[in-house]
Parts: sequence; C-alpha cells; structure tokens
Amino acid sequence: MRKVCTEAHLCYTGHKVSAVASKKLYFPALDGVRGVALACVLAHNLGYFEGATALGTVSDRLVGAGWVGVQLFFVLSGFLITGILIDSKGARNFLGSFFMRRILRIFPLYYLALFGYFVLIPYVRQVPQVSDSGTQLWYWLYLSNWSSLVGRGVAPLGHLWSLAVEEQFYLLWPFAVLALRARGFVRLCVALIVAAFAARVCVRMAGLPPAWAYQATVSRIDALALGALGAVVVRRRWLTPASVRRLAFFAFAVLGVVFIATGGLPRTSLAVQTIGYSVVALASLALVLLGSSELDRPWTRKVKLVLEWYPLQQLGKYSYAIYVAHQLINAPLHWRVEHLLEGASGGVRFAVAFAYMVIVSVVSYGVAFVSWHLFERHFLSLKRFFVPRVDELATR
Repeated sequence: MRKVCTEAHLCYTGHKVSAVASKKLYFPALDGVRGVALACVLAHNLGYFEGATALGTVSDRLVGAGWVGVQLFFVLSGFLITGILIDSKGARNFLGSFFMRRILRIFPLYYLALFGYFVLIPYVRQVPQVSDSGTQLWYWLYLSNWSSLVGRGVAPLGHLWSLAVEEQFYLLWPFAVLALRARGFVRLCVALIVAAFAARVCVRMAGLPPAWAYQATVSRIDALALGALGAVVVRRRWLTPASVRRLAFFAFAVLGVVFIATGGLPRTSLAVQTIGYSVVALASLALVLLGSSELDRPWTRKVKLVLEWYPLQQLGKYSYAIYVAHQLINAPLHWRVEHLLEGASGGVRFAVAFAYMVIVSVVSYGVAFVSWHLFERHFLSLKRFFVPRVDELATR
C-alpha cells in the first residue's frame, strides 16, 4: 500500500519564521524493484556457468541477461530523482538542498572505495594502473563510463560506469526541472528517448565498439528520461490503473518475445543494442509503475506482494553498497576459482559456480550492512540540514 508521509519543519528566514511542509510519496514496493535490479546485476557479474552442463548453458543465458538490472536501476533513478525534484520545485533552496542531499548519499561510499583501491591497497599488493594519475582522474571525476571507451579503464572498477552515468544525469537534470513547465518537460523527455535510440543506431552503423552504445551517457539517457516521464505521469494521474495494467502486460510480453528472438538478450548484439535496450527500459518503467500505483487485479497485487517481500526490500535498502563492493570482492577471487576448476566435470563446475555466486553475494551484503550502519548512515543523518524550504506565500 502506498504511504504518504508529511514532514513538517520550521526554519528561519530573516526575522520571520515560516512553516514549511514538504510532501513526500513513499512506495515500499520500489525498494523491492531496486532489489530485483541488484539481483539481476549480481547474477550477471558473478554467474560463470559456461562450459558446465545443459543446465549450466541455460543458466548462463539467464545470468547473461542480468545486465537488464542496470537498465532497471536507470529507470528507477530517473523516476525517483525527478519525483524529488518536482515535489521540491518551489523551494527557495531547490538546487542547494538537492545537490547536498545527493552528495551525502553518494559521495562518501564512492570515494571511500576509490581511496581504498587507489591509495590503501597498493601498500599491501600490486594493483593495476593505480600509479597512473590520468586513469585515476576519470574515476575521481565520475567519468569512468567514458574512460574504458578510450582505453583508460580499470577492470575491478569497471562496474562504476553506471554510477558515472547517473551522476552526470544528477548534475544537469535539476536545471531542466527548474526551467520547464510540465508539457515542455515531457517534450524534453521524449526528445532524449528518441535521441538515445538514434545514438545507439549511429554507433552501430559507424562500426564503433558496442561499448559505446552500452556505456556512453548519450546512448543510455533514454532509460533515465523514461523514468522521469513516469514520475510526471504518476503525479499528473495521466494513466488510469487499467492503463498501467495494459502497459505492463504489453511491455512484459514484448520483452519475452525479444528475449526468445535474440537468444537471451545478449547485451552487445545489434538487435538488443538498438531495439532491445528500449524494450527493456519500457518493461522497467512498467514494473516501476506497478510498484507505485494502487492496482486491484489479482496478478498486480501479487506483483506488489513480491516487490514488498522483506528480503527483497532489504536487498534494495543496501543495494548501493552491495553494488559498489561486489566486484571489488569478485575481481581477485574469480580467476582463482576458475584455475581450481580446470579439468573438473560439468556438474562440479555448475555446483561450484552456483555456490560462488551465492557466497560472494552474501559477503557483499554483509559488507554493505556494516557499511550502512558504521559509515553511510552518519552522512545520511546530515540530510536533515538540507531539507527543501518553501515559503508560506509560495505554497498558497
């Protein structure tokens, strides 16, 4: 069930005291959506079933499609961030509060991970490219989605590319929300969706490496823009519950057809990088809308019950730290496991690969749990000093 939370604050403006009320929509199922996205990513990055059994071949196809979790993250981020911006648009400290709250949520853990990898770990063991300040700079500036495209990537930190795309979005999007009215904002979202599709087509037609269609911001901005469009739709009530159900049924059906037709949504194939990315984004939006709407059909209620399942919500709660940590744990271990399994039978390889995926996921969750309670939450508590403030007159 959707919860509507109202937070009342008092602030001083000159010699006057004005009551500030900020209304925030909270959808518990969206924590579950975040958990689904993370589970897909973990399966994709940690699942190594190739060369095992027939079951392993099927499993390899399934985990190979786990990249869709990143697309789901993008759509969800576009939805949530745009919603935050729309709800606080009338605030006098609109830009300052938004940027400071984003900094407190994202920067501490991200830069702690970079500091650990580039500064601390080299004292213990040799780490690739830590001495190359030019390569490091791409990561410190949140430009790592471009670094590997020009040969300046660092393999254990490769997964941070998606955080760079989102950060670039956060940097510019508040100004779009501030400058445009609803209809103009919708037109901008539609234009970005079309432009991203065209960019991916141009990348493939030009013969550029598939990574340009996968990691370049301009190629992936459509998912964020589609999520932003969803935030407007929810607040304007432009879709009825019946429309959301039909959209979800259509999007999931098309995604299933594309999955079968492409042999498992290989992320670098021509069909997937053009039409497929758009289909996955649409299905992701449908899932987000199901999680943020009051729907009364049995199958939609079951979807929301699954998304509100406590373990899935817990996975979503700690998803940021799990995402940052999992590849740093995986990178030094995977090749060792592969070496140990040389010559092993298919059944043994499958069992060990499955156990490895589960163990690294659990360890990553443990690291994230500790990170949240001993590190992140202390920065998050500072958000109370950067609440959007709206004058009384501005609310009338």
